[in-house]
Amino acid sequence: MAVGDIVNINNPAYQPAVGVEIIVLIVFRGNSVGSHGLTDGVSTITNYGSGDSANTSLTKTALKFGLTNTWYLNGTILQGFSGIQIK
Repeated sequence: MAVGDIVNINNPAYQPAVGVEIIVLIVFRGNSVGSHGLTDGVSTITNYGSGDSANTSLTKTALKFGLTNTWYLNGTILQGFSGIQIK
């Protein structure tokens, strides 16, 4: 990947390489109850989006935040995300 590339990740455990930064534009999540958020491997910020068991298909949350090797996505219902690599 290079700066300016569109990034589509279908891996809930994805952590960017050192020096890489991705602006997340949309997060895809499953249709079960749970939450997803950011983590640094120790601390976790969750509940910027949550699933609803009444949903019958994959849902999405529009966001704009940066992922780095230090702060990256995690969550019980996370399926993947799309964004743009800026570093």
